[in-house]
Amino acid sequence: MKKMTLEQWGREWLKYKRDYVKESTYANYLFLMERQVFPNLGMIEVEALDSVILQHTVMHWLKWGRINGAGGLSQKTVRDILMILKMCLRDYGRKYGRTMPEWQVELPVRQLEENRQKRAVLSKGQQQKLLEWIRQELNYETLGYAVTLYTGIRIGELCALKWGDVDFEQRSICISKTIQRIYLKNPENRGNIKDGEDRDKRTESEGNERKNKQGSRKRSREKGRTKILLTTPKSRKSIREIPIADALYDLMQPFCGEAPEHFLVTGSRRYMEPRLYRKHYARFLEKKEAEHIHFHGLRHTFATRCVEEGADYKVVSELLGHASVNLTLNLYVHPQWEDKKRCVELI
Repeated sequence: MKKMTLEQWGREWLKYKRDYVKESTYANYLFLMERQVFPNLGMIEVEALDSVILQHTVMHWLKWGRINGAGGLSQKTVRDILMILKMCLRDYGRKYGRTMPEWQVELPVRQLEENRQKRAVLSKGQQQKLLEWIRQELNYETLGYAVTLYTGIRIGELCALKWGDVDFEQRSICISKTIQRIYLKNPENRGNIKDGEDRDKRTESEGNERKNKQGSRKRSREKGRTKILLTTPKSRKSIREIPIADALYDLMQPFCGEAPEHFLVTGSRRYMEPRLYRKHYARFLEKKEAEHIHFHGLRHTFATRCVEEGADYKVVSELLGHASVNLTLNLYVHPQWEDKKRCVELI
């Protein structure tokens, strides 16, 4: 059998996987293989890849892996790359009857601790202040901040939410869609939306991006390689129904008569993509001269408050749409010293 480089096999594998995974999943595989795997490991023969080479490459990714040269990739991104590589080489072994070796790759503990510290959460005081600002300037966008604080939904799920997903009578929100920008190999598909929305229904942000020709050449190429996708969430567990808390219900009441086909954060048929919504949120905090905490921090805040108040971990996991309770435990449950003391006193 002719020896194959990782890039040769990787491209063959990507063609095969395209028919078996969601478009958004395939786009993620393609993006990470094109941007990280092929440039760093593509010339290596598949069967020559070992733990030493991979460990060296992992450290490179963690220190200098970003395309713009501004530092390293997160541990989550590196884990995603390793997971994709593992699947790719597993399928190589199956196709050609080879036993592929198990890798021994380690991630630095120090960076793991730093990543945990970056999981910013609003203090109770900050949370109350944000809610006060939302009440003072209540509109479609600021209502979205409150929805995330009281439900913990992801930003893509929020931007895909329509008023038809809100049941005021049952006081519940149904999460069944997400919006995300995905990587494309073919630049001609730019700007489409998966579920057939008309071109004139796009968010004004995309129109502004097309008009603004002052961006760098690199950014211009990047826009041509992405598109907006409205699709089902990450996993089956992400499709869920969430009760509306009384405080959130009071904030949503003024919007009760909204057309069901209108998006919640725009109040129209036009969606707003997560990237633009994050920018608007950042500007809102800047205007209030508040500490900038990433929008995802609102989801972390919801989960953290639930755990602090003694909510059942399985319930919290289901509300967050996590694939497993273990993920919820690892992310949000960090016993304090007093908790440990109470535990040993039970014996």
